[in-house]
Amino acid sequence: MIAALFSSISLILASTEASPTPTPTSKNFDQLLDRLRSFEINRKAAIKTAVEEAASKKCNATGKFLEVIGEADDVLVNIRNYFEAGKVMFDFNKEKSNTFQADVVAKTQLLRDQNYLRNQMIRLSAILKTLEAHMDDLSTEQLIPLRPVVATLKRSEEALVPIAKKFQSDMNALQKNAIQ
Repeated sequence: MIAALFSSISLILASTEASPTPTPTSKNFDQLLDRLRSFEINRKAAIKTAVEEAASKKCNATGKFLEVIGEADDVLVNIRNYFEAGKVMFDFNKEKSNTFQADVVAKTQLLRDQNYLRNQMIRLSAILKTLEAHMDDLSTEQLIPLRPVVATLKRSEEALVPIAKKFQSDMNALQKNAIQ
């Protein structure tokens, strides 16, 4: 399972460009997860606004673009859920949690799927390529109201790099402690 996690994290690091505004490496996993959650809230709000605006203009190309954005959002939520499962596992192992072991097993089910994170990252990469192709179908006038959505999506994508690195680091530490 650990090897699969490492290959999934390597895929994140390879498929996501480095953030133009570097995240301090001193942030702990909980802070990075909170950051991912806040980006998700902002992304959903931007999507909602764009959908409402697109509905009033009734543009098919914009509608298709927003459908693809919705798919990317779903995948980003799945990835965040994976890291949420990691948080449950880390907290339980650090004895920071009052959760019963049976609950931990249920809440960390995503971690047992060796290819889950990797598959989600492959899906996200494909969706982002589709998004780029759909951008060519939109005029500059149609793209202007979509800029906030694209920007929040980009920030969410960039937030995956630091949390994936920290996840890998914490998994290494957990594995070392389990061996000892």
